[in-house]
Amino acid sequence: MRIALCEFHQETNSFNPVKTTYEDYVKVGIYEGASMDKFRGGTNAMSGKYAAIEEAGGAEIIPILSMTAQSGGTAEHEVVDIFLRKVLSGLKKSLPLDGVFLGLHGATQSDTSDDVCGDILEAVRSAVGRDCVIAASTDLHANVTEKWTRNADFITGYHTYPHVDFFETGYRAAKLGIMKIKGNNDLKMVRASVPMIAPASSYTTMHGPFREIMQFGLDLVKSGELTDFSVYQMQPWLDVSCAQSSVLAISPDPGKARQYADRLAKMLFDARGSFVQKLYQVDDVISRAEQNRSGEPYILVDSSDSPNAGATGDSAELIRA
Repeated sequence: MRIALCEFHQETNSFNPVKTTYEDYVKVGIYEGASMDKFRGGTNAMSGKYAAIEEAGGAEIIPILSMTAQSGGTAEHEVVDIFLRKVLSGLKKSLPLDGVFLGLHGATQSDTSDDVCGDILEAVRSAVGRDCVIAASTDLHANVTEKWTRNADFITGYHTYPHVDFFETGYRAAKLGIMKIKGNNDLKMVRASVPMIAPASSYTTMHGPFREIMQFGLDLVKSGELTDFSVYQMQPWLDVSCAQSSVLAISPDPGKARQYADRLAKMLFDARGSFVQKLYQVDDVISRAEQNRSGEPYILVDSSDSPNAGATGDSAELIRA
């Protein structure tokens, strides 16, 4: 087996006016060729891919390029062009390939494209042909479009929020890819779109309805009803033309994959009421805090200015109030 590895990771906040530049990727990490070996033995999604490939044995790993930036404003498209130019050149020099395993965030927008990750998958597919297996791991908050599923054989998303299964998600993607490379051509991936965008702070996989939905999917995999699944709650600060939450189901039985993808999608949509949050005006919270006699603090959370959600983190509005 000859398997190439590459990664492009950035979560976009479309409402942040500050563009994500090449220098932002340099600050977090750009690793080319053999320098990607730093991921061996680690805990992130790329580490999981390395582990799955090495576990399978008899494979030549061809690391191409990894580029990661912090969450922020839309990416300058020249950064995407740099990534694709290097990756496509590396892939073409490495042909023939049995597989290309990618790491993507999944909610990446540039100043010229609403679906950067779909563009990447499409370009990679064009470069390696239909016989090469493409598998990708992503964030749970990805915007999984039809372009993705048209070009990737398998896609896996985090099963946890807060996210703790980085390694496992990369491992799942690589494992599925290896299964197909080794001759299991029966596995099929089905996508169900959900017309819903929920506040990212309104759910968790630790408890509540979203946990129950995810547990249902995990039980399907444990029982053998599905080979893999992913439930995506698209992050709400991505302002793009095609936006939705979605479900992916993978099974050797296409009918069963469709059945459970639709069922999980319906469960997610039916739970939409539980994702509605009660929000408070700043003055109301201050008034409540002034009347508070519990000895415990009131906490004002300005999630719209959270750097972890791609905002600039420079608003003084709460301090002013």
